[in-house]
Amino acid sequence: MMRRRRRRKKKKKKKKKKKKKKKKKKKKKKKKKKKKKKKKKKKKKKKMMMMMMVVVVVVVTTTTMMMILIMIMRFELN
Repeated sequence: MMRRRRRRKKKKKKKKKKKKKKKKKKKKKKKKKKKKKKKKKKKKKKKMMMMMMVVVVVVVTTTTMMMILIMIMRFELN
């Protein structure tokens, strides 16, 4: 009788533990993934914005310099 009782008790405990662990793990994973994705997106946007600003500034400066140079050359030739 004692043996049987012990076996039954052990089985019940194991089942309960497994169920609890699975639930906790799933919840944690979902939360972590969401947080990470949000952070990454924000960083990417900031970097993209910075890159775009730099590109725009460079293009504008180069074009203006070229225009000024062309104007000077024209005047000199004339």
